[in-house]
Amino acid sequence: MAKDPSEVKDRTRAGGEVTLRDESDEIVDNLKARLTSLQSQLDAYKNADSRPQAAGGGGNEDLVSAWNAAVTPHLASRLQLPAEELTHRLDRLIEQRLIENIVRRAQLSATDAEVTQAISAIAAENGLTLRQMQQTIASHGLTIEEYRGKIKGEIERNKVLGSMVRSRVHVDEAEVRALYFQRYGSQRDSGSELHLRHLMIAVAAEKMRDQDTACRMASEIRAQIVAGELPFEQAARRFSDTNAERGGDLGWVHADELAAWMAPAVGDLQIGEVSKVLPMYFGCNLLMMIEQRDFQPVTFEQAQPALEQKLLERKMEEEYVRWIAKLREQVFVERKGIYAEASRLGGFTTR
Repeated sequence: MAKDPSEVKDRTRAGGEVTLRDESDEIVDNLKARLTSLQSQLDAYKNADSRPQAAGGGGNEDLVSAWNAAVTPHLASRLQLPAEELTHRLDRLIEQRLIENIVRRAQLSATDAEVTQAISAIAAENGLTLRQMQQTIASHGLTIEEYRGKIKGEIERNKVLGSMVRSRVHVDEAEVRALYFQRYGSQRDSGSELHLRHLMIAVAAEKMRDQDTACRMASEIRAQIVAGELPFEQAARRFSDTNAERGGDLGWVHADELAAWMAPAVGDLQIGEVSKVLPMYFGCNLLMMIEQRDFQPVTFEQAQPALEQKLLERKMEEEYVRWIAKLREQVFVERKGIYAEASRLGGFTTR
């Protein structure tokens, strides 16, 4: 089973070749501390009064290049991971440290209130109460504190984007119009839209569930819904094998764009009515009609704000990648400093 990079220890031998020890206890006990130490020293180095020398300057080495070139392939072998995957993980860690430093220096930290507000917004967007949101978080193996930490990091990253990257990006109307025609150029000019919920009990060999079993389960659930004992949304959250986190909500769909198996089933449904069980090769399905309305084509003026925001976010991400790359080019390690300490801890060879 693949291990986390923080649970692997590497050693160096004469000539700068990196090899891996076989002692599993030492692997588990030591590398996490080694990586933590290196990260702390990297932060301290970047905060020091002295400035890094230019690339290629006497006695300096690019930490990222040294790690990727010398250590990553060997750690990847030990972890049974592709070298590219391990490099990607390390890249994310380095980016995280850079952002943390910028957040601290620019005083862009996310407050507890901002984190709470963001989580509430995510819950509302997905039609969840805060209690249901907590249950969903737990089902993904995270504690509330861990999830808040992830959201805090996202907010701070967005603040960095806004303060450091936004001024470098411009979206013009021609780009917005091009995206509008890409998305809406073939939209219909009439017809009806349906707002549906969908519940599916999958046919799954690993669950010892054939189609008869799946349809029997769907039929029992339908009976509870029709009897008013269980709201469709709650049933979908509890039992559906697709889109459960949204309570089966499919949003608005043009009648002409429904899947072929759905169209006949919803043709005569009234608002609030539930379809009969619909058996398909992939599972047994229930549909509920929430709302129905005449379709109104989306005009450019209506779509423009959202499309501008989409283009802005895309361009900001692209500029952010370039900006982070430039920051990383400025991260150097002096051999007699961090680089020598890395050697002492078993990471690299000094010259």
